[in-house]
Amino acid sequence: MNVRSLIVTAALLFSTAFAQPTIVTSVHPYYDLMRQIAGTDAEVVRVLPPGASPHTFDPTPRDVRQIAGADLVVINGGLDEWLLGLVEASGTDAPVVEVFELLSFQPIQGEDHDHGEDMHDDDTHDDEHHDDALHDDAAIDAGHACAHMEAGPIDEVTAVASTDALGTSLSGIHRRLDVSLNGGENYIRYRADEAETYVFFADRALSLAYGEVADGLEPLTAQTTSNCDAITTAFTVDLAAGDYIFAISDADDNFARLVVEHADEHDHDDMHDDEHHDEHHDDMHDDDDAHDESEHDESEHDDHSHEGENPHVWLDPVLMIQAVPMLRDALIDVDPANEALYTANADTLVESLEALHAELSEQLAAVAGAPFVPFHDAWPYFARRYGLDLVVEIEPFPGREPSPRYLAEALDLIAASGATVIFSERQLPENSARVVADAAGVDLYVLDPIGGGDIESYQDLLRYNADVILNAFSDSARR
Repeated sequence: MNVRSLIVTAALLFSTAFAQPTIVTSVHPYYDLMRQIAGTDAEVVRVLPPGASPHTFDPTPRDVRQIAGADLVVINGGLDEWLLGLVEASGTDAPVVEVFELLSFQPIQGEDHDHGEDMHDDDTHDDEHHDDALHDDAAIDAGHACAHMEAGPIDEVTAVASTDALGTSLSGIHRRLDVSLNGGENYIRYRADEAETYVFFADRALSLAYGEVADGLEPLTAQTTSNCDAITTAFTVDLAAGDYIFAISDADDNFARLVVEHADEHDHDDMHDDEHHDEHHDDMHDDDDAHDESEHDESEHDDHSHEGENPHVWLDPVLMIQAVPMLRDALIDVDPANEALYTANADTLVESLEALHAELSEQLAAVAGAPFVPFHDAWPYFARRYGLDLVVEIEPFPGREPSPRYLAEALDLIAASGATVIFSERQLPENSARVVADAAGVDLYVLDPIGGGDIESYQDLLRYNADVILNAFSDSARR
């Protein structure tokens, strides 16, 4: 072997020996927690850019390429499961840590943290709520289809203006159909591979009809969806095996995305499971110490089902104290050579989070029981931990405007609670919150559930929000 070959071989061995693992995280809080555990011995990246909302984020091909080089992927679960679709599309075999699934705690159901019993009273409002998309018990759970809507696999097709021009049939489930529309009549051909009930999920409002041209096309009834902000409409239809013609119309623009699934993969979403309301109110002012949450029996969350459960667990630092050892162990599994360093860093982080929890508990004791009205549902775990009386969320489903009926009921609850402020978020447009604040006659303040940008550390993120809440209640009390 000549000298040149020896130099190249040595360089390769050196770079391999000192290659840092790459950790891909979904949102900034986990990005920073992993940075604090890893120190400078791993490269930590985040997919969601600062200022963006995980509920409305639209991943790009660059994100897929970034994940392809990951050694470890860390997600929260629930609101960032679009990342699972990217992981699948990237082809990486990196392990995925889903924090929500690993925690031992009592999840808060989607609307259980409301005091809005009047808004969910099936005896008095049953007929009204069946007419309201926000409270539609027939809403189809789109969570299973969400990853495919975000990341595919994708079939592209251009709709044709005449059934005479239809070409090869599209087929298959668990995939996204990107349909280019022509502005007039739009037809595509779809092959059902087996007799089954199919669900066609759409990312926008449109009309869908199907059948054989000789027999005429039957319009399908649009249904509301839940658990996926990228999907707004669904159509359910029983198909025998064979080819069908679908007509698409009334789309907002010249493009539509459809995801095809079997109906038995989707349960109807019951958004009024009232059995948990009292459960939450009993816990609202729980003053347990920093580790009581982690002492809950794992049976409270042993089914690992996210359906209907609020996912914003990172805003409770006690839950993150519980998460740190799990994140540490996952990092050690992919980089065992640095076990001692990661263990020491994780211990330091736990001590810091324990001090943070003690600090926030002392500060927020001054506003315990105060009526707390956030614009969307990021805050129930924070409110439960620190004794805030969460009255109602103005927009319980980010990116979906509340119905006029829901908004009227929310304003009534705000007035009845005596709330003097409501809280918007940096990641959401402020205009809607400003309109609601003006209608309620209260002040508007802005929280940040995610951080990034000018709020780098997880600890500073929690302190920032505590300061905003304290200042808001203090300012309103002086008026």
